[in-house]
Amino acid sequence: MVEFDPAASKSDHEATLEAYLLEQDPLFGAILAPFLRFDRLEQISDTDRRSIRAQVKAEVREALDEGRTP
Repeated sequence: MVEFDPAASKSDHEATLEAYLLEQDPLFGAILAPFLRFDRLEQISDTDRRSIRAQVKAEVREALDEGRTP
């Protein structure tokens, strides 16, 4: 489980989350990390959320279909 420093900034939390995802699974962490920017998540519409989910799904599916591994 990732742990955040309560006194850290949003950008520090984003960096911590990205490092954790990359450590857990370099391939899928690299796909997901760019979408997990807090400011971006707070300001997107439901339509944008669906679009992002579709994009992440497509990239994950492509990685799985190609048999890419970390």
